[in-house]
Amino acid sequence: MQLAKEYTNGSVMDTPRLLRTILLFTFAFETIGALLLAIRFVPQFGSYGIWLSIFTSVSAYCNAGFDIMGFTTPYVGLTGYVHDPLVSLTVSALIALGGLGFLVYSDIYLWLQKKRKGIEKHPHLTVHSSVVLRTTLALIVIGTVLFLFLEYNHSLAGMNIFQKIHASLFQSVSARTAGFSTINVADQYDSTKLMT
Repeated sequence: MQLAKEYTNGSVMDTPRLLRTILLFTFAFETIGALLLAIRFVPQFGSYGIWLSIFTSVSAYCNAGFDIMGFTTPYVGLTGYVHDPLVSLTVSALIALGGLGFLVYSDIYLWLQKKRKGIEKHPHLTVHSSVVLRTTLALIVIGTVLFLFLEYNHSLAGMNIFQKIHASLFQSVSARTAGFSTINVADQYDSTKLMT
């Protein structure tokens, strides 16, 4: 509540509106994620796939990384979807979006409005948003490159270059805060685990 008051310059009147907007963004991202995941999970698991889609979407957006796929095989995580861009890119996007936070979305929205309306000649993002966006991008890129380099001929062996990059990207995004995995962690080198 304190953060909400600070963000709205102490105006208690704006705090409920801010919280409603945050809930709206959260619900929208999680719903879109669940619908995309349902395309894969419902045909595979029937009506139980609806629950899996919703839970995985919420878990990814909240950066929780809970594995409920263990009912098929213990500790399987999302390893069965390592080559499935619909699942892995959806989960990656939800993790990244959830990790950015609403203040960054809000700042980007205001920046785009200023730019579109020409309110400022050269509008800028806040320092907070700039740091969050740059750090997030750097962590994802560096993590992807390092995972690809370390596991290229090990846990990524047998994949083509695009699959290796795709799997490395997922591991990098997830390692930041979420804990999902499309590559079995037990199969990775100790150096990769240390990097993660």
